[in-house]
Amino acid sequence: MIHLVVGAYHFTNGNLRGCQGQWYKALQKCEDLISKYAEPVPTSLTCLRDMVREGLAMVEGGSDPLPHLEAFATSVVSEDWFTLI
Repeated sequence: MIHLVVGAYHFTNGNLRGCQGQWYKALQKCEDLISKYAEPVPTSLTCLRDMVREGLAMVEGGSDPLPHLEAFATSVVSEDWFTLI
């Protein structure tokens, strides 16, 4: 999650390369964590991975990903997220 925040910070300062770098790190962390789970992988983890992919596509396509990130955070993130590790 820290990579998402730092990436968002970079985006707000116009540093798209920094944003992408941090979000690719977040994506890799998601993939690494997913690989450690036996089926079924927690839905919250796959949702996070998918959101990071979508955010990266938005940045690469020239769109602002921050409303997407905020909507995800307010509608999906819950206390269950902090029990994944």
